[in-house]
Amino acid sequence: MTEHDPAAVERKRPDTAERQRQLHEAGEHDAWFRSQVQKAMDGIEDGSNGAISEEEWAEKSRLKRVGLQRRIGAQDR
Repeated sequence: MTEHDPAAVERKRPDTAERQRQLHEAGEHDAWFRSQVQKAMDGIEDGSNGAISEEEWAEKSRLKRVGLQRRIGAQDR
């Protein structure tokens, strides 16, 4: 051990900075997502988020599908 030089060994990990950045972003996204869910739940509880009927939801879904099919058809030309 007398000849051990800790400075002689380079211990750089370029992937560590990227991994830390991704973890930080994931943590921020998780906090944002949880706050959005909480806002929605609070809105349901206090009545500020109105519910829509099943028929209204079906119509909105149908219109969205029609719009997407039109866009897909326009790309094929």
